Amino acid sequence: MNSQTSVLLSASELSLHAAGTVLLDKVSVQINAGELLAVIGPNGAGKSSLLKLLAGVSTPTTGLIKLGAMSLADCSVTHKARSVAYLEQRPHVYWPLTVRQVVSLGRLPHAGTSLENSALAVQRALVFTGIAALQERLFNTLSEGEKMLVNISRVLATEPRIILADEPTAALDPYHQLLVLELLRTLAGKGQGIMVVLHDLNLAARFCDRLLLLAGGRVLCDGTPEAVLSSGHIAQAYHIDAVYDSITKTVQTKGRL
Repeated sequence: MNSQTSVLLSASELSLHAAGTVLLDKVSVQINAGELLAVIGPNGAGKSSLLKLLAGVSTPTTGLIKLGAMSLADCSVTHKARSVAYLEQRPHVYWPLTVRQVVSLGRLPHAGTSLENSALAVQRALVFTGIAALQERLFNTLSEGEKMLVNISRVLATEPRIILADEPTAALDPYHQLLVLELLRTLAGKGQGIMVVLHDLNLAARFCDRLLLLAGGRVLCDGTPEAVLSSGHIAQAYHIDAVYDSITKTVQTKGRL
């Protein structure tokens, strides 16, 4: 890591136990400014559990999470809400809200600030994701891909330093998968720290600077796509025979072990 890298969020020795089951075991990770980090691993590896801990949605059994130099537990609710945006898997809206109204929910952590600033932040988010033309549409009339773009816009309207996105490409067609990851890649390039849970190893290798591979609730490897996606690591985590091509940035699977 470059000595000039700014660590926005870090976790040390995180463990999470629930109903006698160890979901995470001594997981350490950091999210850096300007970096797109993917959390990968098989089903049940603890990927979503880790994101919820880092977002402050859940509380670790043991371990420490720091937002900048402060313990996340000691930060005010407002400071956390303005700094860290959490995008859950396929978030739902149960009321007849327009796209603009949904995106405006991202400004709730800034309650009491200028209405003009909030309106500008919402408009910037809509323009950035390319859905300004949809802003008067009812959210629940949109396609799954359009809904994800709306929810990314909502997160952006908060103007956070850190974005935690849990499987934002799930159930999306290939066009919207690429679009969503291109948007996240662009945001990282602007200096935000982004952690995203992905199942598609090829998308992770293509778009992400760093991969965190979890297996059985533990960190199996943390590093560049080339380092993490070795045949040995893939076999250990996924129990499949595969090889990573660093030129094409693709994983070729051969079969189960």
